[in-house]
Amino acid sequence: MDYGNDINSVEVSIYDVEGRRVVSKQIGSREQGRREEYLGRLLHKGLANGVYFISIDCDSFILKEKFTILK
Repeated sequence: MDYGNDINSVEVSIYDVEGRRVVSKQIGSREQGRREEYLGRLLHKGLANGVYFISIDCDSFILKEKFTILK
């Protein structure tokens, strides 16, 4: 991610297709700049094959993307 400003709070959540939050993790604050965020721990074996949505909330900016898990 490219953090344009210092961020006080970053939270990553994963939702199933029915809108239920299945995983959520508070990552904490981040300084301005580019950094790679490892999200592998959020994609644990308990998630079944299917379509999910990831939401990354950085203070007031929210990024949402759809992704698919195939095992």
